[in-house]
Amino acid sequence: GVDVAADPSAHSPAGAQRYDLVVVDLPLPSGDGLAMLERLLQRSDVPVVAISATAGEAERVRGLDLGADDFVGGPVSVGEFTARIRSVLRRRRLSLLAEAARTMTLDGLTVDPVSRRVEAFGAAVTLTALEFELLLFFMRHPGQVLSRGLLLQHVWGRGGGDGATVTVRVRRLREKIERDPANPQLINTVWGIGYRFGGPAAVPAPAC
Repeated sequence: GVDVAADPSAHSPAGAQRYDLVVVDLPLPSGDGLAMLERLLQRSDVPVVAISATAGEAERVRGLDLGADDFVGGPVSVGEFTARIRSVLRRRRLSLLAEAARTMTLDGLTVDPVSRRVEAFGAAVTLTALEFELLLFFMRHPGQVLSRGLLLQHVWGRGGGDGATVTVRVRRLREKIERDPANPQLINTVWGIGYRFGGPAAVPAPAC
């Protein structure tokens, strides 16, 4: 689907990530289009293609320097424009594939997404398929508060269970990766919301 907004930068970063790509038609009636483009790129890493029939070279260079993936100037055919969008999306997919394959090391844990090997403080750890996906999601979102509902959506998928399911799986994961599962330092409970991977617990409390 396609959504239209007068100022895409007004969307939250999480909201912007729902889109595969954002097309910004400059100039904007609401004001400085390049300023809006800068705000959008600061808040999200969603691919952005800027288009303007009136922009000069300096404005196009400025847009690209701000981080736009492409800047289409002057009259352009539908065929060329869609080809440029396909090119941006293709580069984005390749970048995501490379990122997904990257071995991650954080807070004493090492996870290799390709071989699915996990080490905790130098020792090999055996995880179930679901435990591995849960740990991988945590490691890809360090320091972020992740609700049980969000974890269910991204790790279990539709119909995967409820909040209690997440609690049980997190407890089992802690038993395998924490130095002291009763006093977790890696997966911290954020009471009333969910969990945060890495950093001190928001409120000192026993593990749940």
